[in-house]
Amino acid sequence: MSRYVARLEGENEFLRGQIAVKDEQIKEQTERARETNILIGGLQKMLTPLLGRSSSPRADDVSPSRIFETDDHAAANGNRG
Repeated sequence: MSRYVARLEGENEFLRGQIAVKDEQIKEQTERARETNILIGGLQKMLTPLLGRSSSPRADDVSPSRIFETDDHAAANGNRG
Protein backbone atom coordinates (compact mmCIF):
# COMPACT_ATOMS: atom_id res chain seq x y z
CA MET A 1 0.00 0.00 0.00
CA SER A 2 2.81 2.45 0.87
CA ARG A 3 4.41 1.78 -2.54
CA TYR A 4 1.16 2.77 -4.20
CA VAL A 5 0.94 5.99 -2.15
CA ALA A 6 4.58 6.82 -2.95
CA ARG A 7 3.90 6.29 -6.65
CA LEU A 8 0.86 8.59 -6.53
CA GLU A 9 2.83 11.25 -4.64
CA GLY A 10 5.55 11.05 -7.29
CA GLU A 11 2.96 11.44 -10.05
CA ASN A 12 1.41 14.41 -8.27
CA GLU A 13 4.81 16.07 -7.93
CA PHE A 14 5.53 15.49 -11.62
CA LEU A 15 2.15 16.88 -12.67
CA ARG A 16 2.56 19.94 -10.45
CA GLY A 17 5.89 20.60 -12.16
CA GLN A 18 4.25 20.26 -15.56
CA ILE A 19 1.52 22.71 -14.56
CA ALA A 20 4.19 25.20 -13.47
CA VAL A 21 5.89 24.86 -16.87
CA LYS A 22 2.60 25.29 -18.71
CA ASP A 23 1.69 28.33 -16.61
CA GLU A 24 5.03 29.92 -17.52
CA GLN A 25 4.48 29.15 -21.21
CA ILE A 26 1.00 30.68 -21.08
CA LYS A 27 2.39 33.77 -19.37
CA GLU A 28 5.08 34.19 -22.05
CA GLN A 29 2.61 33.58 -24.88
CA THR A 30 0.20 36.14 -23.42
CA GLU A 31 3.02 38.68 -23.26
CA ARG A 32 3.97 37.97 -26.89
CA ALA A 33 0.33 38.37 -27.95
CA ARG A 34 0.16 41.71 -26.12
CA GLU A 35 3.37 42.90 -27.82
CA THR A 36 2.04 41.77 -31.20
CA ASN A 37 -1.19 43.68 -30.64
CA ILE A 38 0.78 46.81 -29.77
CA LEU A 39 2.93 46.45 -32.90
CA ILE A 40 -0.07 45.84 -35.15
CA GLY A 41 -1.85 48.84 -33.62
CA GLY A 42 1.18 51.02 -34.35
CA LEU A 43 1.39 49.68 -37.89
CA GLN A 44 -2.30 50.37 -38.49
CA LYS A 45 -1.85 53.88 -37.13
CA MET A 46 1.09 54.49 -39.50
CA LEU A 47 -0.65 52.98 -42.54
CA THR A 48 -4.05 54.61 -42.08
CA PRO A 49 -3.03 57.90 -43.77
CA LEU A 50 -1.37 56.00 -46.61
CA LEU A 51 -4.38 53.79 -47.25
CA GLY A 52 -6.97 56.55 -47.06
CA ARG A 53 -9.18 56.79 -50.14
CA SER A 54 -10.27 60.00 -51.84
CA SER A 55 -13.88 60.49 -52.85
CA SER A 56 -13.12 60.24 -56.60
CA PRO A 57 -11.97 56.92 -58.08
CA ARG A 58 -8.45 56.80 -59.51
CA ALA A 59 -7.61 55.52 -62.97
CA ASP A 60 -5.65 52.58 -61.55
CA ASP A 61 -8.51 51.55 -59.25
CA VAL A 62 -10.15 48.48 -60.74
CA SER A 63 -12.87 46.73 -58.81
CA PRO A 64 -13.24 42.94 -59.00
CA SER A 65 -16.67 43.35 -60.61
CA ARG A 66 -15.09 45.48 -63.35
CA ILE A 67 -12.49 42.77 -64.02
CA PHE A 68 -15.22 40.13 -64.37
CA GLU A 69 -17.21 42.38 -66.71
CA THR A 70 -14.14 42.73 -68.94
CA ASP A 71 -13.46 38.97 -68.86
CA ASP A 72 -17.10 38.16 -69.63
CA HIS A 73 -17.11 40.60 -72.55
CA ALA A 74 -13.91 39.11 -73.95
CA ALA A 75 -15.25 35.57 -73.57
CA ALA A 76 -18.47 36.51 -75.33
CA ASN A 77 -16.43 37.78 -78.28
CA GLY A 78 -14.27 34.67 -78.46
CA ASN A 79 -11.20 36.24 -76.83
CA ARG A 80 -9.92 35.03 -73.52
CA GLY A 81 -7.07 36.99 -72.17
